Amino acid sequence: MRKVLRVLLYVLGAIIVVLLIMRLTFIETWTIPDDNDWLGVSIVPTLFTGDEVVLLTVGTPRFGELVRCEDPDKEGEWIIGR
Repeated sequence: MRKVLRVLLYVLGAIIVVLLIMRLTFIETWTIPDDNDWLGVSIVPTLFTGDEVVLLTVGTPRFGELVRCEDPDKEGEWIIGR
């Protein structure tokens, strides 16, 4: 029984380390803001305002994928679209 518990702890530790490395290098989380009506309309029914989104920060987007980029009109804010 102790061996099984030890193996489970090692596996859990390895998973945590891998997730931490992913988070530090190429994964980011973002909450879609409630204050931008146009942003909310542009992503429905796929996403809604207030949703938490996991973003990949590397790679090239493909056809049909949602993309987040900086708003050209408002510095420091983001927009999302297809």
